[in-house]
Amino acid sequence: MEVQGDPLQSRVKPYCRYCQKAPKVPKFAHGLSWVVLGQMGVHLNIRSKFLVFATAALILSGCATSRSVLDITVPDVPNPTGSQAVKITDVVDKRVFEIKPNNPAIPSLQNDEVKDLTITQRAVARKRNTYGAALGDVLLPEGQTVTQLTRAALVNALRDSGYRVVAAGEPGYDTATPVGAEIQQFWAWMTPGFWQIKLEYRARIQLNGDWPLTGESRLLEGDALLTTSAAFESEWQKVISDGLTDLIRNLKAMLKRVSP
Repeated sequence: MEVQGDPLQSRVKPYCRYCQKAPKVPKFAHGLSWVVLGQMGVHLNIRSKFLVFATAALILSGCATSRSVLDITVPDVPNPTGSQAVKITDVVDKRVFEIKPNNPAIPSLQNDEVKDLTITQRAVARKRNTYGAALGDVLLPEGQTVTQLTRAALVNALRDSGYRVVAAGEPGYDTATPVGAEIQQFWAWMTPGFWQIKLEYRARIQLNGDWPLTGESRLLEGDALLTTSAAFESEWQKVISDGLTDLIRNLKAMLKRVSP
């Protein structure tokens, strides 16, 4: 690093008013180096600027090493009356967690938490640093599970397609068409880039029972992709919510529509 005089005293007004020359990095990263260290009068070379940018991005990403909790909801759809009744008998979480998978799309948690059902049932994502190393995880709030969230998405699609979804103890439950589901994948992950981050979500749900489908396929899919400069909790929430929206849309396309 080289120390400069007060850059604000110069009468010259080039592209960068601090170093009096065109910067060799994008404008945002160049300015960020002065935001972080400008008060010290220290100018950074291109390598140092990148390190400052990467460090600041990690700080701005919402404490990447700590655990985050996201409250994700599925819009409620009114239950049709007098239409074909369907009951969701079970939704089972069949995901397999690992501690240090090479593929970020594989669900993972730290240490022995991969065996703790109270954690795995709530886990939806894992943060990573600039080099792709796994850091803090992302969970649903206590009392909410991936199974419940998936069930809510299935209910949404069924109701919006004209089916009356009944629960145990409600009239018509015994004679309602039974359907179920197995959660094979429900996960969001981060792929770091030089200037941008990709957040991806993928759900794979195996439909079981007497689903009123238009075709033979019983694999329900939901995907979402978000490109951003920093992964705040709001970005994680958006990519998962967008993925659930895609899941619901795909199920409605698979279902036979009930005429009003």
